[in-house]
Amino acid sequence: MRKILLERTKIGEFLSMEAFCNIEDVDLIIYSVDVASNCVFKKDEWEEFVKNVNRINETYQLIAKEKI
Repeated sequence: MRKILLERTKIGEFLSMEAFCNIEDVDLIIYSVDVASNCVFKKDEWEEFVKNVNRINETYQLIAKEKI
């Protein structure tokens, strides 16, 4: 059974995203004006993806504080 994790949500002037899941995977869709990108992750891939996005965000936050 497919469940909604995030209804289509605007994240920028021309960007939006939504996410769904079932028992086996997570489906992340990112929309822009010109194209949509759909990524389907198995559970272990999703966990690795989130871990790396969090790591990117932590580094970005440090850089943003330095205003470099």
